[in-house]
Amino acid sequence: MHAPYTPATAPRLQSSPDVIVVGSGAGGGVAAMVLADAGLNVLVLEKGPWYTSAQFSNDELKFGQRQFFVQDPHVEPRTFRNTEQDGDHLFVGQVLGLSQCVGGGTVHYGAVSLRFQDADFRARSFYGPIAGGDLEDWPLGYADLAPYFDRVEFLLGVAGDDTNGGRSHRFRTPHGYPLPAHAANYGAGLFEAAAYKLGLNPYPTPVAIASRPYPVDPLSRPGDPLHGLLRPACSYCSFCSSYGCPIDAKASTMVTTLQRAQATGRCEVRPLATVTQVEATRPAAVNYRDAQGASQVVTAPVVVLAGSAVDTARLALHSRLPDPNQLIGRFLTAHHYVGGIGVFVDRINYWKGFWSMRCLDDYYTGDAPAGQRFFGGGNIQTVGPSAGYPLGASGIIGQAQLVGWGESHGFLMSKSLGHSQWLGLIGHDVPVASNRVDLDPTVRDAHGLPAARITYLHHPNDVAAATYYTRVFDGLFQAMGASEWHPAPETLPSAVTSVPQQGPQGTTQHGPARSFPETRGGLQVHQHGTMRMGADPATSVTNQFGQMWAAPNVFVMDGSLFTTAGGSNPTLTIQALAWRCAEALAGGVGRAARGELVRR
Repeated sequence: MHAPYTPATAPRLQSSPDVIVVGSGAGGGVAAMVLADAGLNVLVLEKGPWYTSAQFSNDELKFGQRQFFVQDPHVEPRTFRNTEQDGDHLFVGQVLGLSQCVGGGTVHYGAVSLRFQDADFRARSFYGPIAGGDLEDWPLGYADLAPYFDRVEFLLGVAGDDTNGGRSHRFRTPHGYPLPAHAANYGAGLFEAAAYKLGLNPYPTPVAIASRPYPVDPLSRPGDPLHGLLRPACSYCSFCSSYGCPIDAKASTMVTTLQRAQATGRCEVRPLATVTQVEATRPAAVNYRDAQGASQVVTAPVVVLAGSAVDTARLALHSRLPDPNQLIGRFLTAHHYVGGIGVFVDRINYWKGFWSMRCLDDYYTGDAPAGQRFFGGGNIQTVGPSAGYPLGASGIIGQAQLVGWGESHGFLMSKSLGHSQWLGLIGHDVPVASNRVDLDPTVRDAHGLPAARITYLHHPNDVAAATYYTRVFDGLFQAMGASEWHPAPETLPSAVTSVPQQGPQGTTQHGPARSFPETRGGLQVHQHGTMRMGADPATSVTNQFGQMWAAPNVFVMDGSLFTTAGGSNPTLTIQALAWRCAEALAGGVGRAARGELVRR
């Protein structure tokens, strides 16, 4: 048994909680562990159910298309618009959805575990101001988070290779990774060879997926409940992103940090508990609906909000938490994406492996020819295999989104089955105050609460960057030997309507990129920035430890703290930041309960 604590065996608190954590994903799962390790009683309230790995299967329709883990938009709708000029909303349904279950987004994520880099934390200093944007430096730097990156990587068993077989790449961990990197699949091998041919520096994507058996709790000691339990090595079933891991090789917080937290006997995880309001009183009060729909109230000296950038902002706004400068919900960032599918003569067999096996950082800081620099570079990765399943974005049915239904679809379908590879870039998007989460004035959820409304429009810099990096992909696919490639319209900012028609050697053939519908804005999954941290209460919601300036016994420990989105997957940085914030809270819970700021 890899994860002994399940709904049937979970411990219950025997005394009142010292801290209530709302949410159990990347941030909440780490926060609960750090606080329980420090001797505090922790109650975790999770709105979703508690699954076990036995309930996960390779069902593309259930998990990939019907989004089994994500909230039902009929029960909890979200609304979307580009700007206030669009009226109340353009779209009602699913926007920026994340898993709602114990473990949150870490249950369904692709487990890419890249560190944010130094430039991410000092974006304004590095790039300078951007017209029409609200770029700021973080109130902390890479050096402040480095030891917490080390801890998270060790705890989760991140697999990677910071030496890259003796070859250089732009970013290395100071101590190496706890597990060796996974071997490349065929498509990743083509990408790696092509990148070297172009003078770039690819390397194995670090992932929180075990490359060999790894302890459930590598920090445990003999006699501890989790000591000696192992998570198995990845079986390469290929169902990773959007899917739960049936063997627990993927290090979700459900099978790692929350297991350790519960093993202390000081942490209770309470699923199907939908928090409806938080009161920053002393003690703080949390109102929630239990599994039967009954209203409950629980109190604690301190509350931690960790429900994701959308849900944390929505809860803070509905709770009317103090917001003297009207900043809660603002500066929403969600990355800009560039993606495409290449078609090859050779069989790629893209269904082998997991979500991302090789990547490169050569364009991370927006480097471009002739000294041009975009704020909006990022990490380029091989992506799949789930993108290539029949219903996936580059699958034989999903390809209709690329070229449209009809003869062209049939032609592409006949050539690409087993012969295609997906690439993707995760790019910085410029933070803008008008990009935000607030409460929809008319749409309600099943509990009668206002729906979260997402207002988001890509900054012109995002569009320019995405257009440029689409051309970079042209060169990469040519070097990989693709006979043709097609940009994925759902990954491009909505204003990007065309891409190069032909590569320099005439081998790349594709037409205009059809823009993703304005009613969804090209948003995918990543979400950050709605409870911005900073050094000045006039321009931020929290301090560097996630403590709300105007409500000191309420902390935030999820991606909503981010000052900028970074140029890579955010999960590892959310976890490292949550560890640092929770450590500060553990040492200053008395001060926070009295309404004072914590210190280090």
